[in-house]
Amino acid sequence: MYDFLTTPKWLFGHVLVATMLGIFVAAGFWQLSRLDEAREQNAALASQLDEPSRDVAEAFSGGGQPYAPVTAEGVYDAERQVLSTPQSRDGRPGHYVLTPLETEAGTLLVDRGWVPFDRDGVPEEVVEPPAGTVRVAGLLMPPQEGPSGDGEFVGAKDPAVVGERVGVDLLPLHLQLEDADPAPARLALNPRPEFDEGNHLSYAVQWFLFTAVVAVGYPILIARTAADRRRGAHGDDPVDPEVVGR
Repeated sequence: MYDFLTTPKWLFGHVLVATMLGIFVAAGFWQLSRLDEAREQNAALASQLDEPSRDVAEAFSGGGQPYAPVTAEGVYDAERQVLSTPQSRDGRPGHYVLTPLETEAGTLLVDRGWVPFDRDGVPEEVVEPPAGTVRVAGLLMPPQEGPSGDGEFVGAKDPAVVGERVGVDLLPLHLQLEDADPAPARLALNPRPEFDEGNHLSYAVQWFLFTAVVAVGYPILIARTAADRRRGAHGDDPVDPEVVGR
């Protein structure tokens, strides 16, 4: 009843199924390896968040490390302050307030927080930075990808984009403010970043499900084909009358 398995069509099917199984299994384990890499990287970044804060000059002397806690002292450049394009937070529209801070290490772009707006816009007294020397603490953040923005707003928290817009050279990483003296009035500070593992686990499960479908479905197809031949069913494969008459 299973002599059809040696016909050219079925031999091609065997090779195709074996190839598919190999690819699906390899893809599943590759996604699991990517998941392990993401978890290791996230663990390293999370541990970095808990390191002691360093002065911004010391931090940038080694090139500047994203997500490193730093402190800085300087004077805000209120004339070069910009707002982000409108972005929602907790269901409300608003802007992130981005202000250059002149320090001994260079001009550091500070994300001072988020402020909502209404039909009258954002009150100047809310976003106006404090005058005089301030001391800030927070995390160095990598440049945010996004459009350059239009009009008076910038589309991304990217020192290169903001620096070009306001005409000043900014340090390559910006500071996500967590604490300041004096404290920022009426600005909502950003939460600490959470590191996502991505979709690697779900993709791995999908690949292994594809593997199971093929591994279970192909033997079922073979068994049904053999049963059809046993009942004398006619298909693409010729049926031997002597075999059917047994």
